[in-house]
Amino acid sequence: MLYSNPYDNNPVNSWFYLASGIEKVHFISDKYDDYVQWCGSAIDYENERSNFHGKLILALTQFNFIWSGLEAYIDSTNFPNCPSRSGKINKVNYFLKSKYLGNYPMIENYSETVNLLKKLLLLNPWYLEGSDIDTITDCECHELIGLKIVYKIRNHFAHGSLTFSEPDGWNQTKPYDVSIIKASSRIVLMSLQMLFAANSTSLNFKIPQLHHDDDEGAKANKFLFKMQLKDYKHS
Repeated sequence: MLYSNPYDNNPVNSWFYLASGIEKVHFISDKYDDYVQWCGSAIDYENERSNFHGKLILALTQFNFIWSGLEAYIDSTNFPNCPSRSGKINKVNYFLKSKYLGNYPMIENYSETVNLLKKLLLLNPWYLEGSDIDTITDCECHELIGLKIVYKIRNHFAHGSLTFSEPDGWNQTKPYDVSIIKASSRIVLMSLQMLFAANSTSLNFKIPQLHHDDDEGAKANKFLFKMQLKDYKHS
């Protein structure tokens, strides 16, 4: 091999490896509807729906692998239970509240991404229909509420209770489905950055770069808090 990464053999890595390589999904909304071809407006609608839902399916597919990676990481780690509630996400929220908040710098753009997601959900409220995100339990804190919100969205999707929007221009409500799912994926990844930082015994190591010697790479204690930024330059 020209290059090997110390994390390649970790089974958790495979979920993010697959998520990172998904670039497109081809979806045809009227594949089995032979009557569409007889109506011009129906053809226009189905073309728009194919394009819109294709983007949504792509975002959901990427999100699903990222979420599975999160759960795989939780299963591989002995996080303490939240005293008042059971469940994986309650464990993680309690751990972040207890170990990360106040001890490490906030991930840049995390709060902005959470606020963006909240605004998008106000515009497409069926993504959280019947879910309570305003009440904070002993497991959670307002500063790190993002994963709780995403968990509620994920449950609607996983349990088949999510209602998808119509393409833009074909309903009174402008659809923000794709932006909601993309923001959710970013929040999961940022939450993982926090977990990696707070769950590491030491961040005094370097993350190797492709085709570089092992002594070159990004310093973990800086990279973990900046890796989400496109313009981040490590030294």
